Amino acid sequence: MNVIISILGGIAPTFPSVATERAKPPYILYTESESPIRTFDGIAGMEITLEITVVERSKAAAQKLKSIIISRLDGNTFRNRTLYYDNARYVDYPDEGLSSYEVVFKIES
Repeated sequence: MNVIISILGGIAPTFPSVATERAKPPYILYTESESPIRTFDGIAGMEITLEITVVERSKAAAQKLKSIIISRLDGNTFRNRTLYYDNARYVDYPDEGLSSYEVVFKIES
């Protein structure tokens, strides 16, 4: 995970889950979660999800950051684990003047 955080930090300031109060766009937030893969024979492994949120002042700028992150992470292997782009969702915060994309990667374990 440290390698991935380092890559994200090279794109924009990066924070786990929540940005600091003084953070100014652009910035990146990330969370990681694990859930068991259940089969009739029991647990077959773990599904790891990495959610990355890019925050910018405009939709176009957020979309550009989203594209950079996908191009740098999708299909790459880190510590014998491959990241696969799963989906992205646009979220607008008009009251704050912010735009973001929530980008989801699945990690092969």
